[in-house]
Amino acid sequence: MALANTDTSMQLGDPECPECGGRGYFLSRKDFSVQVDITPCECREKYQLKQLITASNMSDNLRQKGFKNFKVTPKTKAMFDMAYKYVKRHEELIKAGKGLAITGSVGVGKTHILAAVANNLLAKKIPVCFVNTPDLIAELRQAQFSSNKHEYERKIRALSKVAVVIFDDLAKEKVKDFAREQYYRIINHRYEHRKATMFSSNCTLDELAEKLGDATTSRLVAMTKDWFVHIEAEDYRVMGE
Repeated sequence: MALANTDTSMQLGDPECPECGGRGYFLSRKDFSVQVDITPCECREKYQLKQLITASNMSDNLRQKGFKNFKVTPKTKAMFDMAYKYVKRHEELIKAGKGLAITGSVGVGKTHILAAVANNLLAKKIPVCFVNTPDLIAELRQAQFSSNKHEYERKIRALSKVAVVIFDDLAKEKVKDFAREQYYRIINHRYEHRKATMFSSNCTLDELAEKLGDATTSRLVAMTKDWFVHIEAEDYRVMGE
C-alpha cells in the first residue's frame, strides 16, 4: 500500500488539459476594465475528484464496492442500514468527528460496506484514506528505517489530518510496541481534533484493548459512539459475493 498525499490543493486543473494548460481556470478582462474575471475550467472538478480517488489508496476492486451491489441478508441488514444512514447524514457527522465501526466474524462484508461508504464520500469530494492496517504498519516500519525521515512523519501526518480515515481489518496483524505507538499517535490526534474515524475488525472490543491498549481503544469507542455494530453471519465471500 502506497500512502498517497491527500492534499490535492496544489494542482487545480488537469495538467494535460488543452484548454487551460493545467491552471484550472481562465482569466478574462472586459474592454479596458481593471477588473479580471476568473472562470473555472471544466477539467478542474473532474481532475480534483481523480486526485482524491488516487489519494484514497483504494484499489480498483474496492472502487467497485457500493450499496447497490451488496447482498443484504437478515444478519447483515443492521450493518448495511447503519452505513447507509451514515452516508445520508455525513455532513453533520463528519463535522462532529463521528465515524462508524463494524466488528464481527470473518467474511461478513465489513470491507465491502466500508468501501461503499468511502466511495459515496469521495463522490461528494470528501477526502478519504482507506487503510489496510497490516499494510500500513509494514509501510510505516519501512519508512522509519529509511534514509528519508521526513517521509515517515509525512505518512503519520497524512493519516492524522485527512478528513476521513477508514482502518480496515484493524489489529489483524500481531501488534507490537511500535505498531501500538503509531496507532495511538494517529488516533489520539484524530480524537483531539474531531476527525471522523472508521474501522472494521474481527476482534472484539476487549481484544482490541488487549492489542492496541486501553487508551487507543477508548478513543475509538468514543469516536464511533452510536455508530457501532457487531455482526455474526455466514462468510460473505464463500456465499459468492
